[in-house]
Amino acid sequence: MMEEKTVTFAFSSQNYIDSHTVLWSTYFARISKIYAVWSLLPFIIIMVYAFSKDNPLALVFAIGLTIYAVLKWVNLFRSKRRYMDNVLANADRIEQNNKQITYSFTDEWLEYRDSEKKLAYSWSTYTSFEETDSCLLIKLMGEDDPQFIIARSDIGDEDYDEIAELLKQKLEPES
Repeated sequence: MMEEKTVTFAFSSQNYIDSHTVLWSTYFARISKIYAVWSLLPFIIIMVYAFSKDNPLALVFAIGLTIYAVLKWVNLFRSKRRYMDNVLANADRIEQNNKQITYSFTDEWLEYRDSEKKLAYSWSTYTSFEETDSCLLIKLMGEDDPQFIIARSDIGDEDYDEIAELLKQKLEPES
């Protein structure tokens, strides 16, 4: 049986922004590997073409892939800008409401409460969590992005370590 744990803290826009910056970095690390492959592929094709000029379509294909790769990278950085603009807007909106945030960890569920909403999910709806130096990222089943981000700076080292241990009892940590 799991020990019940509840933490309540005042919303901090800077911690919110920092947490979402960590989230973006986690996403970027995952997606940039795929983009790197798409970026290297045209250069490999161009090198092959340079040594065998038998197939001019390979050069056209490589140029097309290069344009595609550049557009993918540009879109990724535009997405980051839009995401961070949304994070800043949300941080301002939430801070104006002077929110208190409460997380409750029980044997049956994880509950989140603030002045606008109350969410409670049973542990079976979560798949895993990821622990970084500064955040706990808790993921729902079928989702790549976390449902909850709990920042060490919001709750303090002692509560953060306790919650990380409770999560290890209920969920699989991601590596």
